[in-house]
Amino acid sequence: MNISILVIDNDNANLDCVSKKLSLLGYAVYCAPGSSQAVEWLRTHKVDLVIADCRTGNMNGGRLLDLILNGNPGRIPIILMNDKRDSYLRMGFDGFLQKPFTMNELYSEVERVRLLIGN
Repeated sequence: MNISILVIDNDNANLDCVSKKLSLLGYAVYCAPGSSQAVEWLRTHKVDLVIADCRTGNMNGGRLLDLILNGNPGRIPIILMNDKRDSYLRMGFDGFLQKPFTMNELYSEVERVRLLIGN
């Protein structure tokens, strides 16, 4: 499959669960336990897609979106994980996963966003 995904979540159990599901689906997965670590990691690494929890440490989804989009020369699609859908898609996120989600829902949303951005 050869798609690389950075998963950002400050909840270690959720980070582990999502990363394992993605690995089982054949994606190359990298993990960051918080927004600051993710932004720093993205300065020196490239990924095809980011999946982030709406609150990762001291940063909300909107702030994380700004930092990722403004700190990277190429457009990185971002899927937001949250327990309820709200205005996040209007903020510029490319996709949404409502917690809890199944492996099939995870795969479907990743592939939908991947196809949408032509990756």
